[in-house]
Amino acid sequence: MGIWNKYFQDQDPPVDPNSIWIGLCEGDHDAATWCKTFFSDYVDRSVRRVMVLGPEEYVDKRMLNCASSVLAMWRKLVKEADLTVLKAKRQQEPAKSEKWRLRFYNHNARAPKSSIPTFDISLWIWTTLAAEAGLSKELTFDKLEATAEDVIVILRTLWERAADLAIDAETRIAFHANVLLSAMAGFRPGCLGKTRYRDIVLSVIRDPRDRTKKKHVATITVKTNKMKESLSSSKTDKVSFSAFFIPFPLACLARLIVARAIQDNAFDAGYANEKELLERPALGDVDYIPLPWKDEVQDRKVFDLSYRRFNTIWHKVCQLCGFREVPHLYALRVGTGARLDKDPLFSRALCNFILKHTTAVFEASYQTSRVREDLIQAAFG
Repeated sequence: MGIWNKYFQDQDPPVDPNSIWIGLCEGDHDAATWCKTFFSDYVDRSVRRVMVLGPEEYVDKRMLNCASSVLAMWRKLVKEADLTVLKAKRQQEPAKSEKWRLRFYNHNARAPKSSIPTFDISLWIWTTLAAEAGLSKELTFDKLEATAEDVIVILRTLWERAADLAIDAETRIAFHANVLLSAMAGFRPGCLGKTRYRDIVLSVIRDPRDRTKKKHVATITVKTNKMKESLSSSKTDKVSFSAFFIPFPLACLARLIVARAIQDNAFDAGYANEKELLERPALGDVDYIPLPWKDEVQDRKVFDLSYRRFNTIWHKVCQLCGFREVPHLYALRVGTGARLDKDPLFSRALCNFILKHTTAVFEASYQTSRVREDLIQAAFG
């Protein structure tokens, strides 16, 4: 809501941004006009100076060129307003709770019998604004997948070119962990950076193959952000999986969790370094011992990184990698879908559960324009 509030506060004279949402609920035509004005300016002001390989070095480029991106912003604003400004109004006037409620309606939803402001504005964005501003209604980029090799190159560059990135170690660890989470399970960017200590169980277990040895394992639970209520319930809105220590640090999520926990002094047992953690506790006669966190860190985010910051670092690292084309951050999720789909250990149902979508969505939206399989070999052997 920051950009929304600043826009209206910078008007001459200033406009109360909360009054716009209240006006929409009351059917105020001026409130709808203000929303349209905001989005027209939002597109026009999205110009940024970007580096180019040419004599100019920098050029002005409009960053918003797709109608669906503007609709996504509208959806986000409506949801935020309903959870803040309008929620306060519903608490003040519980008898009129339905009056003070806004729901987002997409442009392609079935047209309501009566005028609904959010639907009318969505339709205006998709038709009028798209035509006036030249916004594309199709993908403005080739859909690419981030392969496992791409991910390793990105993570290696993150550390080897740390001085060029000018990013502190804590942020690098958070970025590293979120890249691994996205590459392993395809979590949407909005799910990342929110995992708290209470969502992670670190434990010591006896190695089933060699009972004289023990292993450390981290079980991570990530809450997903699927929008459709029909696909999001108490049983399906989160994914849990386990990560063991592996002899390849760049791909070892458990190491990052332990490193972060030691730095935060999060262990209830007070482990001060990795040596203490690996040597204690002794399993004795049991096969499993959890390593609890301190009560005061339970709600602390382990790898705190906003989507905006994540996306910014992603582009910087990809440029340092020397990629011919910087892939969108969503390429991590597309790459995960491709790997899971090809792995015989994962059924289609399990892939859909992990990625939180349907088979139809996967077939329609997760196929890259670049086919990696050898079509000549497939055709002629």
